[in-house]
Amino acid sequence: GPETGTPGDGPFELVDAPPGERRPGSLDWSSDRYWARARRALPDDPGIHACAIVAMGDLRTSGPLLAARAGDGPVRMTSLDYALWFHRPAPADAWLLFDLRPAGNGGARGLSYGVVHDAGGVQAVSFAMELMLRVRSGPTADPTT
Repeated sequence: GPETGTPGDGPFELVDAPPGERRPGSLDWSSDRYWARARRALPDDPGIHACAIVAMGDLRTSGPLLAARAGDGPVRMTSLDYALWFHRPAPADAWLLFDLRPAGNGGARGLSYGVVHDAGGVQAVSFAMELMLRVRSGPTADPTT
């Protein structure tokens, strides 16, 4: 079968899905999509599954903000707010599709939002994250730190 997961995702497997079609000047496009699940079976406890979904949603929430930025220099980001709405239970040890979009950038802040669907296409979760973006400068600036 296809190789799954990337080394830095810890207890989760992630597989990239194609992003939506980019719409210059618009925030109405899916900049990041990925399938995710826990690497091991989780106990039959909805709270544990919800916690895993919280962690999986936070793995790439900064991606839409980078895609929507006007500049291309290195940036340091810090989470300010992270909110999730659980519409129905979803098993975090089964494949879930995370679909993220930029919702706005300005005043050194950015907002991204996303939805989570199960493999059958049913929406289980909505989430939003606000981050502070600071441009890093200097010859050793690394956008991943």
